[in-house]
Amino acid sequence: MYAEFKKMYKGHPVLESEATYEGATSNEYTSRVITAAMMRRLAYLIMQSGGCGYSYGCNGIWELQWEAGVGGIGWGDMAWWDGLELPGADQLTIFKDFYESVDWYRLKPLPEDIAQTKSFFMEASNRSQIFFTGDEKLHTIVGYMSETAMRSFVIKGVTAKAYKCWFMNPENGIKTDKDELLYSENRIIEYDSNDQFANRQDMLVVLQAVES
Repeated sequence: MYAEFKKMYKGHPVLESEATYEGATSNEYTSRVITAAMMRRLAYLIMQSGGCGYSYGCNGIWELQWEAGVGGIGWGDMAWWDGLELPGADQLTIFKDFYESVDWYRLKPLPEDIAQTKSFFMEASNRSQIFFTGDEKLHTIVGYMSETAMRSFVIKGVTAKAYKCWFMNPENGIKTDKDELLYSENRIIEYDSNDQFANRQDMLVVLQAVES
């Protein structure tokens, strides 16, 4: 959806201003409580689709709910002080710090002929696809993997001989203990995961050029 919007309004920044409210009840046919994981996934997908920001909101605060079950507009009855304790706000701080560390404004979505998700199937669906962005020279490449995404990928047309590869858990901001060096061959970087599903935890992967 976000990629289609950017095609329709070329040159315009895209900001997701009201997607979900953590702790509120969704408007789906079968409603469910919106979790931090659902909110977090949307935040990273908008940025990996070329967006420039995400606006966070949570139950209890957005509707000025003074105490649980009293007043409020609907979609939940959480008190504002309970809303302050929801984990999503801290996870959005991790989100902000991460994108600032990789100069997010230089990153653009990478088309599938450049960044490909290795899948058991002929083509990865949106649920199994890794969403990649990269700077103009492909010196910095960022991939977001949702809980259902594959964990192996191919990046074509790279301009460096070697890349430092590291992973980060967007829920807690913890990075992998050891960086891995990936070497390009015929301007192609290929990464094969030992665990395609990585315990169903969403994950970020970052490739940074170390040898031009």
